[in-house]
Amino acid sequence: MYEKSYGTARLVLGIVAITGWIIIVIGLIALVSSFAGRGALNWQVMIPGVVMLVSGLVLLATSQVSFAVIDQADISRANLLVLQRLAEAQGVSLQSKGKTAAGKTVTSSTSSPARKEPTLRSDDDDRDHRGYMGYEIIKRGDRYYVNESEFITLGKAKAAIKNGQV
Repeated sequence: MYEKSYGTARLVLGIVAITGWIIIVIGLIALVSSFAGRGALNWQVMIPGVVMLVSGLVLLATSQVSFAVIDQADISRANLLVLQRLAEAQGVSLQSKGKTAAGKTVTSSTSSPARKEPTLRSDDDDRDHRGYMGYEIIKRGDRYYVNESEFITLGKAKAAIKNGQV
C-alpha cells in the first residue's frame, strides 16, 4: 500500500465531515418536524431545515473530495518511489542537465523517461564511458569493455551485466 501523510489536514477534514453529518441530521429533524404540525406546513421550520440539509451535504462532499485529493498525493509519491527504484535497477539516470540564462549548468531530478539510456561521454583518448546498473561500460574503438571483459556490441555488454557474467 502507501504511507498516509498530511495528518493535520486529515484531522481537520474528519472534523468537517462529522460536522456535516451533524448538520444533515439536524436539517432532517427540522424538515420532518415541519410536517408534524396541525393542519398546514410550518414553513418557518421547513426552510431552515432544507438549508441545513443542503449545507451539511456540501460540507460532507467537500471533505470527501479533499480526502481523495490527499490520498492521490500520497499514492503519487509512492508511485514515484517505485519508478525511481525501477530506474535505478535498470541503470537509468534521473538527473538531467540544463543551462540557466546565466550560462551555468544545473542538474535537476526528473521522473519523466525522456531517454532510456544515459548519454555517452568522451575522453581525450577516444574512449566513451557509459554507466549501466552500477557498472561502467567503456568503448574503445569498436569494442565495449566491462571490468576488462570484451564485448562486440553494447547490447551484449548490457546482457552480461544483467546476467551477472561480469
